[in-house]
Amino acid sequence: TAKAEEILIAKGYTKTGDYWTKDGNELGLEIEVHEAFSELEKIADVYVEQLQRFGINGVKVKLTGDTWGDNFNFGRFEAQSGWQTCGSIMEPYSSLLTLAGDPAPIDARPELGENAYRWYNERFTEIVTEMGTLFWDDPRLMELTEEALAIYYDELPVIPTALAKKLVPFNTTYWTNWPTNDNYYQVPCIWWTALIEILTEIEPVE
Repeated sequence: TAKAEEILIAKGYTKTGDYWTKDGNELGLEIEVHEAFSELEKIADVYVEQLQRFGINGVKVKLTGDTWGDNFNFGRFEAQSGWQTCGSIMEPYSSLLTLAGDPAPIDARPELGENAYRWYNERFTEIVTEMGTLFWDDPRLMELTEEALAIYYDELPVIPTALAKKLVPFNTTYWTNWPTNDNYYQVPCIWWTALIEILTEIEPVE
């Protein structure tokens, strides 16, 4: 917090009462959350508590899914608690790709090659573009990932804090060969397209 105070003071802010202010304006941050995802709402509560404790008037705003999604895609938000950088849990490329490309214009839905975060780093985009041309077992993939993550953590366009843990039970009374730790042929998320492969692998009980 000492470093944050130093930065704010250098930018002309002063602590007035509970909050930091500048030119009579209170420093605040509105964090939008999707009404249907409890883990994202809970972590947003933590964000708000920490901001308030420091002197930034953090506020959580709960929105319907359609409104929350439109605000993200059209750039109509200050901050959101979301999962949109979870392009994959198996490899880094898909997640990094969500932050690559040209920033989409505000009030315009992102098109191919644009990112909804409106963040842009030329070198980061070059790295991710090259990663997309490589096979998964190419040793250069790890080198590029490390370089991309170094840029990401230096600028932090998004803060990786929300984690959703899911229990996914399977019943083997009638069907077997569901994904397990020992037979992890596919991510066991039956609400994703992963289910398509799972349905081709399960076997009826004889």
